[in-house]
Amino acid sequence: MKVILGAGGHSKTEDRMYALQQQIGLIFHSISEVLYIPFSHSEDRWEAETADWVSSRFCGLKTIRSLHHYKREDWASVIRDSEAYFVDGGNSFRLLRMLQANDLIAPIRERVKAGAPYFGPSAGANVACPTIMTTNDMPIVWPISPDAIGLIPFQINPHYVDRDPDNPFGGESRATRIREYHEENDLPVLGLYEGSLLVISDGVLKLVFGKAILFLKDGSKREFVAPSDLTFLMSPT
Repeated sequence: MKVILGAGGHSKTEDRMYALQQQIGLIFHSISEVLYIPFSHSEDRWEAETADWVSSRFCGLKTIRSLHHYKREDWASVIRDSEAYFVDGGNSFRLLRMLQANDLIAPIRERVKAGAPYFGPSAGANVACPTIMTTNDMPIVWPISPDAIGLIPFQINPHYVDRDPDNPFGGESRATRIREYHEENDLPVLGLYEGSLLVISDGVLKLVFGKAILFLKDGSKREFVAPSDLTFLMSPT
């Protein structure tokens, strides 16, 4: 597979944009056109999101076309015929509901596992996991189930943040929420700090920018700073 997964967010530092541009150049180097899947946003934003803003995510390097420009009954075949995919951030529940309702999960999975590049920041990273159970998003709609595309065998929590001892916020920390996930589920959870980037290429998974923290069901955790090889997560025991 050739996959870029990111925490997303508004980390537009020069270093982060350079790292993203470099990885897009490597992973999408043979691709001329990318299919944008806009369903994490409300329908009235689909057109706006296909303009310069989406192109900027690819640093102006690729031509973007949006799935919503095609008839709904043709969406699955358009996905099967596309070279590469960009599944952007937004609301993971809304995104997954649209993918499931239109039978798009299997075509995306099949194409990406066959080598078609995939770029998924934030919600796009959530749906690349086995489920969206570790998203931060509000369940504003209900998908058929939490089961997602499953490009990777572990969970991601994008926009991960440590508790700030100087912040009076009294709600659950991200670490607490992930511990609750592990009270009922087994898969490892990788917290991606804002702006961080993961890349899968030639069977190798690397943290190429930023930092991450891994939580296991037994309560142990481990921190990583880029560059780090995380290939062991592709076959968790």
